[in-house]
Amino acid sequence: DFTSVLRTLIYNNPSEEPTPLLRTIFVTVSDGQSESRVSNSSITIIPVNDVPYVDLDTTASGSNFETIYTEGGPPVCITSRNVSVIDNDNTHFVSLFIRISSNITLYPEEEILISTTPNLTIPIPVYIPTDNAIVYSILLNERLNAKLVLLSLKYFNQLP
Repeated sequence: DFTSVLRTLIYNNPSEEPTPLLRTIFVTVSDGQSESRVSNSSITIIPVNDVPYVDLDTTASGSNFETIYTEGGPPVCITSRNVSVIDNDNTHFVSLFIRISSNITLYPEEEILISTTPNLTIPIPVYIPTDNAIVYSILLNERLNAKLVLLSLKYFNQLP
């Protein structure tokens, strides 16, 4: 029964980023002597914005990174050298937000520093007392990408 077969036909595109162009599927049937007129099915592809993903240490399980800062010691990296920043539908990120929010005792002594990136000034952080958090917002561009900035960031606590 052709009707039953036609009802089982489905369209599937496993691509993570399919092109958002109209797809048209043409269907005809034949009885062996002549063909039917062409019928078509139109499929509109609607792109979905995938959420960016950051992994601060690709060699460990999960997406987090752990390190130890010794009081009075030098600044420490906040990521491993194996950091990854991915967005399936964009190669350019516009901003990076950094938030220090656990156990802040001495603002403004706790801070994030830039270690190696030339010509980058880290913005003045915003302290949010109600959240007990220090927040940095860094604007990015083609030259200043998220991975480069993350690899350059270090935590430091200046003792009073």
